[in-house]
Amino acid sequence: MNGKVYICAPSSRAVNPYTFNSFTYNIYELVKAGYDIGEPKSFEEYPLSRARNASIEDFYDNSDCDIYFSYDDDTVFKKGDLLRLVESTKEYPIVSGWYLARVTGRVPVVFMRSEKKKLLNERDFNYYRPVTLRELLFTLKVDEEHSKVDAVGLGAVAMTREAVGKLLEVSQSIGKPLFAEWSPIMPSDVHCFGEDLWFGDFCAVAEMPIHVRTTCFLGHFNGSGYVVGFRHLSSIAMREGLTEIDFNKA
Repeated sequence: MNGKVYICAPSSRAVNPYTFNSFTYNIYELVKAGYDIGEPKSFEEYPLSRARNASIEDFYDNSDCDIYFSYDDDTVFKKGDLLRLVESTKEYPIVSGWYLARVTGRVPVVFMRSEKKKLLNERDFNYYRPVTLRELLFTLKVDEEHSKVDAVGLGAVAMTREAVGKLLEVSQSIGKPLFAEWSPIMPSDVHCFGEDLWFGDFCAVAEMPIHVRTTCFLGHFNGSGYVVGFRHLSSIAMREGLTEIDFNKA
């Protein structure tokens, strides 16, 4: 066996049929490739940050799995996405798929730090900005299929047990949860997606880089009956002058 994978949907809301149908075949591919799968989990916690904390602690303390994989109930997978992400952890301990913002579909939900500002309590806070498609697919590339980033939407992320252990050590040492919502004193102009960017700061403290597997472009169900996906991605590519990209090989 290649290892045992812990699969969880931190939110226990009903998974939409797009996610269910696309994910079922991905699990089959994972088993066919020689991976064992732990008992699937979901959690009755709210807000989502609490569910993410509960899932990752359950993985580390209560399972014998080697790889943690978490997906959101609005993520839509292509064939092979789950296997590609799990395989990537052999080289990159924290690896994620990527998708577009489901409200506008205009930017990847992938971030880099931009600058530091002072909050009311005089504590430094990392401001983040969404990357451009050109940055994700070219500038930030570390190899043919992976880009190194500072934070990412956590709709499909895989981590090794060693990476999770190191992150939890940092969490315990500074007395802060691994995932949390932003402080109410946060300036209103900060572009953020809650616990996703908080997690990015944790990875920086733990010196655990986040990598995106660029070939794992995922659909993002917007709740209004359609999936933000390749049609929207093509529109962004045209806007940025990236007209020759085969997104299945991005």
